[in-house]
Amino acid sequence: MLFRSTLAKAWLLAMVGTLIAAAVPALESARVTPSAALRRSVLEQRGRASAPRVALAGGLVAILGVGMLSLPGSHLEVGFVALFASVLGAILMVPLALVGFIEIVARLGERVGRPLLVFAVRGVTANLTRTAVAVAALTVALSTTFGVGMMVESFRTSVDGWLRMTLRSDAYLSMRQFGGRVDLPPELIEYLDAMPELEAVSLGRGVSIRARNASGQVRRQSLVALRMAPASYKGFEILSGEAQRAWRAFDSGS
Repeated sequence: MLFRSTLAKAWLLAMVGTLIAAAVPALESARVTPSAALRRSVLEQRGRASAPRVALAGGLVAILGVGMLSLPGSHLEVGFVALFASVLGAILMVPLALVGFIEIVARLGERVGRPLLVFAVRGVTANLTRTAVAVAALTVALSTTFGVGMMVESFRTSVDGWLRMTLRSDAYLSMRQFGGRVDLPPELIEYLDAMPELEAVSLGRGVSIRARNASGQVRRQSLVALRMAPASYKGFEILSGEAQRAWRAFDSGS
């Protein structure tokens, strides 16, 4: 049943996408004579004439996408819609940006006396309906590559910082059995405390309990008790308030 529904969705998506893609050129062809529809120059003239309007629409769509990101309490779905709107708006602004960039390059070529350069770059805007699509696709590909690279690098940096801050000890010791953890024997803890090779020993216990949160919902939460070594304090970051005051209260049993 799931396979059939997936096929039905794929078929529906393909049909709707094909009809939408074919509707625009079909409507354009229906408005002109057959001979004009076959001439590429007519299509290119319309493309260049509509570039400012398309860019304006793209700017509005991009502003809408950026505005959606600033909405309070936004969910993941809203973020994806905002990202799609931002990318779509940038794509729609590519034709006008391409025309402006080519015009600047062409004028520079005329000033330095490079007719071949002018002829080459003018050919880009002469086939704007083709080149703009290729440039937009390349722009999206490059932005995706840079975005994924930044995301991966940010994730690696975050994990590296978290590990450096959290893993303060040289060695960690725990005991496990089938179904959960068991406590370390008290004799082992006393033996470790008495070892002259160890500078300090930090102890911790954790249990999972069901507790009522601030909104009144009963959820499973983790409760951790710690006897920290001097170096263990650097493994925690106080997000608000005075850190020294908080640690003094913690050491006194608060």
